[in-house]
Amino acid sequence: MNPRREKLIENIPKMGYAILLDHFEKEGNIGTTIRTAHAFGCDEVIVLGWERFTKFMKKSSRKMDRWIKVTFFKDYKELKKYIDKRGYSIIVIDTFELAKPFTEIEFPEKPLFIFGNETKGVSEEFLDNDQYYIPQIGTQNSINVANAAAIVMYHIFKERWNTFGRVDDWNCSYSLSTGMVVNNTSK
Repeated sequence: MNPRREKLIENIPKMGYAILLDHFEKEGNIGTTIRTAHAFGCDEVIVLGWERFTKFMKKSSRKMDRWIKVTFFKDYKELKKYIDKRGYSIIVIDTFELAKPFTEIEFPEKPLFIFGNETKGVSEEFLDNDQYYIPQIGTQNSINVANAAAIVMYHIFKERWNTFGRVDDWNCSYSLSTGMVVNNTSK
């Protein structure tokens, strides 16, 4: 990786959480979620069931994989070792009947939010963990998984942003012309 980009990445605030995309089928949902994860200070995105980025994932993420750590795992066994080593507290977000409303969550120090496959939901291996759903009205029983991830990431971002001062003081925009991350905190 480019040393200048590494230095810039170090200075972008991280909110102390990660997300896991569990066997997503649609590359666009993966890319969109990675883009959103970067916007809301996610430490890393873990992708289970894919081996590497595809061209469409990069396009839909707007190449945010250059700015946020994205790790791919083909199988659960290696992923489990990784999760244990990182010390994550697993929280499953899905539409389970016995799940608790997400509005009642108390975020652990280092949460790993798991979002399941667009059709089948989360893998069986994750079912023994804390489960939450996003309360909603209307006739649909669920929303798009990338949108669900955005809602969850925004909520933890909103809870933790005071650590970095006011969010509107942190203008984390990347200038293509100068190659710099703009941090407007000099008030």
